[in-house]
Amino acid sequence: MHTLVWFRSDLRVADNPALHHSCQRGNVTACYIHAPERWKSIGYSRSKKDFIVGSLLVLENTLAQLRIPLHVIEVRNDLEIPRTLVQLALSHHCQNIAFNQRILIEDRLQDELIERTAKSSGIDTTPYHAATLVPPGQINNSSGDFYKVFTPYFHKWSHYVQNNDVQTLAVPQSQNTTHISTKWINRSDLQIENSKTLWSPGEFAAIKQLTNFCSNNDKYASERDIPSLSATSLLSAHLSIGTISARQCLKYASESSSPMDSWIRQLAWRDFYTHLMLENPYLCRGLPFRSDSDRIPWRHDKEQFNRWCDGQTGFPFVDAGMRQLNTTGYMHNRLRMITAQFLAKNLLIDWRMGERYFISSLVDGDIPNNNGGWQWSASTGTDSVPYFRVMNPLLQSKRFDPNAEFIHRFIPELRDEAPTNIHHGNLTNSKYPKPMVDLRKSRHRVLTVFKKLRQ
Repeated sequence: MHTLVWFRSDLRVADNPALHHSCQRGNVTACYIHAPERWKSIGYSRSKKDFIVGSLLVLENTLAQLRIPLHVIEVRNDLEIPRTLVQLALSHHCQNIAFNQRILIEDRLQDELIERTAKSSGIDTTPYHAATLVPPGQINNSSGDFYKVFTPYFHKWSHYVQNNDVQTLAVPQSQNTTHISTKWINRSDLQIENSKTLWSPGEFAAIKQLTNFCSNNDKYASERDIPSLSATSLLSAHLSIGTISARQCLKYASESSSPMDSWIRQLAWRDFYTHLMLENPYLCRGLPFRSDSDRIPWRHDKEQFNRWCDGQTGFPFVDAGMRQLNTTGYMHNRLRMITAQFLAKNLLIDWRMGERYFISSLVDGDIPNNNGGWQWSASTGTDSVPYFRVMNPLLQSKRFDPNAEFIHRFIPELRDEAPTNIHHGNLTNSKYPKPMVDLRKSRHRVLTVFKKLRQ
């Protein structure tokens, strides 16, 4: 059988179900379809686009070594993808189209349309699951419903992982073909602009990063919340586009001599938010998990929002996080929580504005996890932080950046400012902005709003 394998958010040859099983059944032709309108509608950052293109180039070379041609085709929008896939399959005499499923409702509807379009042309379709470590539907409560709280979900997730042989799939063997014709068609938007990111693209870079992390991870649990240290895995960008899989991450972590339980728990959080969006597809359309929270009078103050975006709030830890995001395309997880809570609670600005800004700026922008993190911070989601918990950015910087190393790194105006002045808000530099809000009054305001919601 000759199969057309459609690459999507799975830009790797190792542990790729669609590619692995298709190669076992016969010859394979591969394709990647770029729809600029999709990238625009999601709001991908320039750094993420560069990372995808760079990883595609690596994938092209890797597939060539397996003697599998890769066709990169540009279409205007997602509506053109089913017809394009079928036409490509017919032109290469493929009897089957195989792909790994994505989880957004639009993607699932598209998969159904592809199946119908292919069937009308006498072509089979074979979807595979690769988006999460644990397949959807495997973790439910005693009523058969999906968990709304992470801790009991995690207990059952851990039980599944421990009691099921979660194996990774090998790289396929090279094909017995004599001619490889790889084509990039209409690559107008697929140009690398050399955005500054912390990641090298492609699956080999991902495996190297994973190997180094699992080999030097003794202090992850104690240092992962300190942004000035290089304690985290920095694999989020690779996971977001599938240059590495969660199963590969679990495999390496399980074989590591370092204590990895805290990091494995982060893999479970990724599964949790992805499963949550599968069960509640409205989450990817700007709706809160807790519908009553839409009655909150969220503000849409553009001037204050822009100051938050630019890292000009007058609160050093918040501003350092935003400036890290704006200059590197990445933000440390502790600061994602602090900056998100500051916007949603201290400024009472609609959390969806911040959610969109993160996606438009992050190289590792991932819709389920970004949405889950923002709804957790804004107390609108499942298992979210209690509404009365409002992170104080001054106390947070004192605890997680005691010597102001991270703040000094990203806020040049404050490099000569003593850490004690920074943590107490007693700044002497007149070039740095004054605090844009009173922390005590803004906390009282958001608590009053949430209390009224519960009356």
